[in-house]
Amino acid sequence: MADIMQNNRDFLFLYEAIQCNPNGDPDQENRPRMDYDTQTNIVTDVRVKRYIRDFLKQQGKEIFVDMESDGKVTMDERMKRLVGELFQSDELVRELLNNEQLFAEYLEIKKQEMPKTSAAGEQGSLFWEKDPEAHDKEKEKIAAALV
Repeated sequence: MADIMQNNRDFLFLYEAIQCNPNGDPDQENRPRMDYDTQTNIVTDVRVKRYIRDFLKQQGKEIFVDMESDGKVTMDERMKRLVGELFQSDELVRELLNNEQLFAEYLEIKKQEMPKTSAAGEQGSLFWEKDPEAHDKEKEKIAAALV
């Protein structure tokens, strides 16, 4: 049990807010979020994440989910652009998908979880046992979808 908590990290985020609303609640007409028993303002994890994203952006770091000039968050376009940058050639995609270290853990888990008498039939673990090349074909389909 001690091993589980060995790599745990906590952080403390302190700031001062005077004559302002540090974290308005849209469900309560943007009033400050309050713990009325202690008369303390509450700042949610979402607000802290926003502060961190804003800080990183000020430092010149690229943020995956960010506002564009027209004000829209363009996650789909961003993902397509990043995938395009990472996989500039079919050879790089094939190299990634043939990386046994990357897929070995996934395949091992899949084999453990799928019983030999799987109802999944051709789509389950029996599929890979009957046709080992099917695994390579499936990886090729994934590569084609990414490019």
